[in-house]
Amino acid sequence: MALDDILAAIRAEADTEAQRLVDEAALRSSALLDQAGEDAAAERHRLAHSRDEGARVTAQRISSRAHLEAARVRRQARERFYQDTLAATVERLDELRSSPDFKEIQGRLLDEAIEAMPSATTVSVDPLDIEMVGHLLQERRLNVTVEPSEPGWGGMVLTDDGRTVRNDLASRLERADDHLRAIAASIVPELRGERT
Repeated sequence: MALDDILAAIRAEADTEAQRLVDEAALRSSALLDQAGEDAAAERHRLAHSRDEGARVTAQRISSRAHLEAARVRRQARERFYQDTLAATVERLDELRSSPDFKEIQGRLLDEAIEAMPSATTVSVDPLDIEMVGHLLQERRLNVTVEPSEPGWGGMVLTDDGRTVRNDLASRLERADDHLRAIAASIVPELRGERT
């Protein structure tokens, strides 16, 4: 199961939570905009009857504040949804080692790392993955020393003469941050400030 497949599965699981957040943010934004509209209408009415410049300015301020508050609520809802999506991704990665696809994922990560550094002399992996990666190296007839690294979700760090290639799921998740944010925003377009 590739990282894209994992992200797709997480995206599917997040739909229910996304809808709840969208509904919650839409209700709050709508209420704020409705209240701002009512306040602005009342001020316009008062202005029309009093022709008071100060009242017109006050009405504009109330309306502007309401729009700013609605935008703030949308941003907070979008960030909350992103954080929930990220937490779900981390949860899935925590469970990945028990997946039947884990060895295949490790093999792909190893192949990519070796392609980037064919002269690797050492591969560092989670202590739980040493045996598996050793077998993967044997299958590929590669003479690379396997040593333990910090525990992680999977992947490895290859080294040779001072150079390093990191191809692990933690660094991929870091690099995917902007992509995950875009996915979260695409799931809930209302939270980008759009009305559907």
